[in-house]
Amino acid sequence: MDIELPGASVGPAAALEEELAQVFAVLLGDEQTAQDAVTAIADVCQRRAEALRAEAADQLHRPARHMHLASLADEMEAQAATWQLLFCLYCDEGAPAGEGGAALRDAGGAILYRQRLADAAAAEPELARCARVVAWLESLADESLKRAGGAAFAPGEGLWHETKTEMRTGTGSVVSELDPDAPSRLGRPLHPSNARSQERILARVWQLMRAGHMPEALELCAHVGQPWRAAALGGGGPYGSLPVGEAAAQADEAVTEEQQAEELADEVANGSGSLLSLWRWAALQASGAGGPSDNKLERAVFAALGGNAAGALPACSTWEDAAWAQCRTWLENQLAKSVPPEPHAASDLVSGDAVTAALVRCGVAPAAAARGVEAALTVALASSAGAAGAAAAADGSGDAVMGSASAVAAPLRGGSFAQLFAHHVMAPGSGSLVQTGSAAVQSLRQIQGLLVQGDMYDLAAHLYGALVDRRGGGGAADADGAADGSAAAAPNPERKWRSCALAAHMLLTLEGLGVLTSAPGGGAAAAALADPIEVHKTLDLSQRLLAFFAGSLLERGRLSLLPPYLCALRPPLRAALCGELLAAHTRRLTGVAAATGEAGEEAPSAAQADNECFGAYLGLGGWFRRCAERQQQPPQALRSAIPTDIRPHELRLQLASFAAACRRSRSHGPHQRARVARWLVYPYLEAAEGVQEQAAARRAAADSAPTPAAAAAASDPSHDSAEAQAAAAAALLDPLALGDLLSYACCLASELALGDDVTAAAGQALFAEVVPEGVELVALAAAEQLSQTAAAEAEADVDGAVGEAAAEASFRLAAQLRDQAAELSNWRLYFRLDARLAAWLSRHEALAAAGGGAGSEAEALVREGGELLSTFLQELLQAGWQQALASPDRALAEAEDGVVRLALTVTAPPPPPGSHLAPPGVGGWGQPTAAYPELRGAALLEFSLALQAGLARAAAASGLEPGALQAAVEVAGEGGGAEAEGHISINLAVPAEPRAWQGLVGLACSLLRGGAEAPGLPPLLLVALDADRATSLAVARRCAVSQAVMRCAALRLSLVALGLDADAPAAGPQLLELLAEPPAAVGGTGGAALPCRPGAGGLAELLSRAQLQHVLGVEAETVVTHLRNQQQRQREGQRQQAAAAAAQGAARRRA
Repeated sequence: MDIELPGASVGPAAALEEELAQVFAVLLGDEQTAQDAVTAIADVCQRRAEALRAEAADQLHRPARHMHLASLADEMEAQAATWQLLFCLYCDEGAPAGEGGAALRDAGGAILYRQRLADAAAAEPELARCARVVAWLESLADESLKRAGGAAFAPGEGLWHETKTEMRTGTGSVVSELDPDAPSRLGRPLHPSNARSQERILARVWQLMRAGHMPEALELCAHVGQPWRAAALGGGGPYGSLPVGEAAAQADEAVTEEQQAEELADEVANGSGSLLSLWRWAALQASGAGGPSDNKLERAVFAALGGNAAGALPACSTWEDAAWAQCRTWLENQLAKSVPPEPHAASDLVSGDAVTAALVRCGVAPAAAARGVEAALTVALASSAGAAGAAAAADGSGDAVMGSASAVAAPLRGGSFAQLFAHHVMAPGSGSLVQTGSAAVQSLRQIQGLLVQGDMYDLAAHLYGALVDRRGGGGAADADGAADGSAAAAPNPERKWRSCALAAHMLLTLEGLGVLTSAPGGGAAAAALADPIEVHKTLDLSQRLLAFFAGSLLERGRLSLLPPYLCALRPPLRAALCGELLAAHTRRLTGVAAATGEAGEEAPSAAQADNECFGAYLGLGGWFRRCAERQQQPPQALRSAIPTDIRPHELRLQLASFAAACRRSRSHGPHQRARVARWLVYPYLEAAEGVQEQAAARRAAADSAPTPAAAAAASDPSHDSAEAQAAAAAALLDPLALGDLLSYACCLASELALGDDVTAAAGQALFAEVVPEGVELVALAAAEQLSQTAAAEAEADVDGAVGEAAAEASFRLAAQLRDQAAELSNWRLYFRLDARLAAWLSRHEALAAAGGGAGSEAEALVREGGELLSTFLQELLQAGWQQALASPDRALAEAEDGVVRLALTVTAPPPPPGSHLAPPGVGGWGQPTAAYPELRGAALLEFSLALQAGLARAAAASGLEPGALQAAVEVAGEGGGAEAEGHISINLAVPAEPRAWQGLVGLACSLLRGGAEAPGLPPLLLVALDADRATSLAVARRCAVSQAVMRCAALRLSLVALGLDADAPAAGPQLLELLAEPPAAVGGTGGAALPCRPGAGGLAELLSRAQLQHVLGVEAETVVTHLRNQQQRQREGQRQQAAAAAAQGAARRRA
């Protein structure tokens, strides 16, 4: 589990992904800049690191727990440092080295050497990048210093009292003189206690200098009684030779105009930068002066001031220390080359034998030293600028610069800053300490190095390789393994997850900053020079990493966090992940998540799951709308450069695509497919909520109306009528979204009606629990509004071309909505009657099992059954149900290339529960979470061969002309041979002619009905039906109506068996009359019926021969039952009469 912030009294703190999602949501919503996002994420990591350290401090009695928390704190601290580096490199708009102090007035445009250095650091990209890295490293040291707290130093602690006392004893074990250079000059140590104090003071001075606190370091030296050390360290100024970052800002504020004027006057007199270069040269010499104590801290301090990285490295205990020494040295050496000092014209410096001897001891050639301080200054300038030739020119030799210093400085002065960082800071074995720390810290250090080097493709490739494609980690430390990526390292999924989350957000913020598409170095100029191919590859890796992170959110069940990230993905990735998000919610909606026992999934109630899905729909829609609106704004008006490409109807397209995919998915059973339609219902529910809000607003207006007339107008009851509410909902609803719902529901209803009892139950649930009843009325209102709008647009268009095209499209959509609404209404009627019949049959079976044939229950069954049969006959069989929509004219008009195509995806019906014939994977058929049965291996091959043979016989008996039918049987599944599994697809095609189309419909019905209509054909269970709408509906109509006729016959028989007179109106005696009526009478206003064979007509022709024989057989049995009932009633009447006569005779005898 992810470590949460402890100590929260009001509830658990937000997890890392929640905090990151909040930051990105604000960024994508254009409520803050990318710079603000970087700062916010850095603060998130820093807070978590501090909380983890505090908790670790409370777990000292549990060593394992303490070490684990401390390791996590180190990791989060390194994450915070990484984001701080990103801010320093790409977000900090200030000058990296400050301004060098305020510009002087009345100076004739003259500026100080320090200001020239600051300007050069800001103007040259390489120098600016290095200065920002140094500022970042100093800020890290400053934070570490604040956490550790300050060590207390007593006044005068640096005085050598013990050495002085020991020196007076004359033992010779310590120095014999007390000047600062005595230990190195005499080769003798200080007293041990003074040496320890010296070590402690220098350690603090090193820490302060590392943190950019040079003024505090000078104050400390003065405080402990070593003002000479403060003078030596402060020769470059109270803030050093080149303060950067926060130190530069403090220096700009602290330096007064009088101090600036004094320094300018000194530079005019003594040369610009001459004394600074001489001081750096002196510090370089001091770093090479050894002694018996060989204090590495003292050497490191002067080496850092003099530009000698090799001298500073021994004192570096962390990678950050070593990186600072290398970068600070390179920066100052490069600045000395870019802004060379200007020596003074007059030789007015102090000279003498003492000065000459000191210069010789410092490595200056005797000939150059004899010429005095001027020669030494020339050597200093040559050493600082990295030009050994200048030093050689001073005395004709090349040994003016110390060999050890020049050997180290030479590689640092050459090449770019990125090369320096790669070869001297990030390279293992170079003394850079890059391989210190935990695996997580080392991994983040690699990312920091890539950020410093500035190549965005290398950064994206490293992150993708280390976190996603483990085969291409680029040699970097793995996110969940050792630094060398060895297989022996134990994986750490949680650490990998944290790294992935922060890496994805890093690339997002870099893209928001406009850096991800830039050449190395960043900036507008770099963006113009970027290689388009490399930019494309970088963005591709970034997108794939973001998709991987989004997928991880799905796996972890953090579904509510996903919508903003979907907006930042490209359309293909967004479509895939949006489908997975909808599928994850759908599993809860259909109960699959609870049935499969998914991790973290509980079994929600149906209402709770529906509310969660509706909330997800609203969340997705809200983000898609915000991004679509954001895209309409000019780029300069946006606060970040994160691109999005949300389409105007993105959510509608995603929902329609998801629903279509589920309808064709092998893993979705009938009940699941019905539940998927709920996603398409949510736009309607959203519009219905809008209508309710409007009604509430009207009621509030009526309550607050100033006059009764205004109140009456606001509370007009006509607004509450069903038609008015439907019109209001249609006005708030996208007609295309409404069309998606109607189309999916109609297609699914056709398929479910052609299956077995399980699919029929799913169809009943589709209309009882998924699709509300008001949808059809809203669709009709939307069609009317479209027609009115189209007519108005056509009239308003002057030229006529644009208006006519738009009007034509609107009219077509309106007609489509009307047809779909009519079809959906018919299917709702069919499944409502089917559900009522199933409930009635269940009660009838229960009554028969109880042995009851009379009583109130039987009377209720007779009454309800009679009403149901009457409804079947009047509303389904006499009303031309679906007849007009299933006409051949519609089907032929939609034919493509003169061919009508129909595809049936079928499988074998599952054996009865518990049967030994049930193949693997079909158990549970009939449960809401069950998928359609699948066949595997030999069973699939055997079923396919039997289907091909049966199809050939059925096609021969269909009446189609030879050669008119094109038929193919294919496996619609996975694998091949013995490994194949799935369903069978039957693809049929005929010419677009009425007779051929009739034969195609009849053949499809024969295949689905099976039995005597297709001898030798194995039983089929329809999985999917793909054809034009009229053809699909014609097949469904024939099968559904024929099934309804047989059910009505069976219901009529059951009612008669319960005692109802066969000739009574409630017993449906008109069923046979309907079957015998000609086509013109059947269907009423729905048009001519579609016969299966030429010359036939009426409902009878919608039934197969076997079905018609079955209906007539049931009717014969009904007549027999009716006659038997009459005989029983007659015998019962005779018995009652005999009993009454006997009772009367007995009464007379008694009388």
